[in-house]
Amino acid sequence: IDEEVISKLKTNENLKLKITVNSATLKGRALLMNETEENSIRILENIKRLSKAGISFCGSLVALPNITGWEDIRTTIEFLSNNNAENVKVLSPSYSRYSDQKIYPQELNFISDLKDFIDSIQDEIECPVLLEPSHITDLKPEISSVLRQSPAWDAGIRRGDIILSVNGIIPKCRVDAWNMLSASGKITAGVKSGDGIETIEWHN
Repeated sequence: IDEEVISKLKTNENLKLKITVNSATLKGRALLMNETEENSIRILENIKRLSKAGISFCGSLVALPNITGWEDIRTTIEFLSNNNAENVKVLSPSYSRYSDQKIYPQELNFISDLKDFIDSIQDEIECPVLLEPSHITDLKPEISSVLRQSPAWDAGIRRGDIILSVNGIIPKCRVDAWNMLSASGKITAGVKSGDGIETIEWHN
């Protein structure tokens, strides 16, 4: 990525970058992709260059702790967040008959372990960290994460809050709540936070 590419990215406001970085460490990238140290450094420096230019992006990684270890996943999430990622999606591995099944985590409780891991680091990370697929088992309109310095964040919305109403309307599910909360204009939300219920207002 050179200055010409950065200039074009900065002037195209409609462009949304999505960058997958399965590991932000030299060791992790060698284990996952058999990548050379030189190429790994170049790729990671390019992401830092985007960050210095103020270009944000949506980051993602495929979680393979059986290969890299959990600490490598944490380091990668921190790297993406610290370099201007708007959010980081942690993808549970997909299966294909063309791939080697040995590379996938075999633990029966892998998904629950992954969810617990994300929950344990979420408050330490500046941007939202999301598990995909989410493996949600109910329709409860619970906040999974909030973009820091967003209007909702500044008003007091936090992870774990449950949306009871938006502008007087009760949401039917998470998606319904998301659409209502994302609408332009004034938002008045009834929110269950911990054991209390409060009304929180902001403008989008």
